[in-house]
Amino acid sequence: MCRFFFFLLIVMLSLIGCRNKDDIPNSAEKKTIINEKAARDAFYFVGKALYTPGIYKYSFDSKKRKIIWSSKNQRVIVLSYSDNLKNAFFITAKSYGKLGVFPFVEKIRLYTLETQTGKINFVKVIGSGMEVYTQWETDDTFSIILNSLDENIATYVNQQKQIFNVFGKLLRDETKTYDLTADGYPSLTKKERDGLSPNAKYFFAVRTDSINVYTISSGKENKEIISTTQALRQFEWTERNKLIFTTADLMPENKTLYSKNPETTKLIIYSPETDEILKFWEGGGVKNFLIMNSKLIFDTGFENVSKINLIDLETFKQFDVIKIQGGCGIKYIPEIPDYGN
Repeated sequence: MCRFFFFLLIVMLSLIGCRNKDDIPNSAEKKTIINEKAARDAFYFVGKALYTPGIYKYSFDSKKRKIIWSSKNQRVIVLSYSDNLKNAFFITAKSYGKLGVFPFVEKIRLYTLETQTGKINFVKVIGSGMEVYTQWETDDTFSIILNSLDENIATYVNQQKQIFNVFGKLLRDETKTYDLTADGYPSLTKKERDGLSPNAKYFFAVRTDSINVYTISSGKENKEIISTTQALRQFEWTERNKLIFTTADLMPENKTLYSKNPETTKLIIYSPETDEILKFWEGGGVKNFLIMNSKLIFDTGFENVSKINLIDLETFKQFDVIKIQGGCGIKYIPEIPDYGN
């Protein structure tokens, strides 16, 4: 019987793979309305810093970047901005990967990042476990969720959720235990999604059948933007009612995943007023993005060839690109999932 329980756990974990640490399964990030007039002189991102991923600062004025935090014993695994882009935090780990079929993440630490000053504050050691996730609860509070095997009962998984404010104060700490045979592997609560545009004229939605159909509706009129097997990953409305969204397919069934030129994501800028795709990118990577100062900032590519593109949303022209030896990304250095192939 015990062998059956371990087999069940292995199957579940193989389907999970090494998901991006801040992703919520089968859900897109919550829609936000970006204030393009709120000028910022810099943004922060993750890039290889000597031997491990660290935190960089990019200046819009000088178009230069510099390392503001790195450690040879800690790897940045997630940098996360609040929806209003005023607050940020990141977590590090001594190491992560797989031991056989089991994922692991070791010695997780939490830091807050003051986006105006660039000051970084160590908050606490979160611990070690199988998987770690992050998500913003509000613009001023965020949670760290850690899954770990129970030390006493082989079929139990403990899920610890800690909620902090932006100053690093622990507001709540709770742990739930899941029986794999009865409850299945613990998932995260999906964030509420609202596809309504800022002017309340358009509504963005996804209709899922054998493929995903991305639509925009206005009154009784319903228009298709694109249809693809890729799932919705992230979307945002701009102040000027332009829709920016990404889709992705990082599942093992994607035959291009381990090829030289993987086709894993799309990034689309769409105008509902003219029913027109204004700009379109596809290819490898995950295409996490930010919008600042009427600029679209997104990563593309995996691992050593990952880079960050900066696009002027007035002209849709690229005005800079960030390339770092070892790779870089908005939230993390994108990696190809390890499904044990």
